[in-house]
Amino acid sequence: MLRMRGYPRPLAHAHAHKEIRNLFMHSGGRASKRAETAWPNASGLTRADVGGRRNPTVTQITEGQRISYSMEQASDLAAVTIRLIHRIDAELSSSTYAERYFFNTWSSWSSRGRYRELPSDPVRRDRRIAKICRKVGFVSNDSTASGA
Repeated sequence: MLRMRGYPRPLAHAHAHKEIRNLFMHSGGRASKRAETAWPNASGLTRADVGGRRNPTVTQITEGQRISYSMEQASDLAAVTIRLIHRIDAELSSSTYAERYFFNTWSSWSSRGRYRELPSDPVRRDRRIAKICRKVGFVSNDSTASGA
């Protein structure tokens, strides 16, 4: 299981924006109690909490009132989302779970259903890598790939 230490705070920011989006889509832009409850969790965030250059902007939400949303808020959400994706990617790339998942997925399409080592001969190795890349949908620019 993936555990991201110290990252629930940016999720509060994303949650508040999700609630704002739902208000525009389902409530005609009027604030709900649920959105009003989400606002305090996001309003107290600092740049240190979200890893940004400045404190994120979240307009206060009060139940029943029309909500406003600025490009600045959208930009803050995009920045937080990108940082979360980078963090998740970094956590996954260094976890044994990710390694096991990659290995199982990679070996599942193997013709023998098991791991095979690459040949030591450089030409045959390049051909094998090109063949693997074609099978998983990666582009290979190896001109010797036709005979693997």
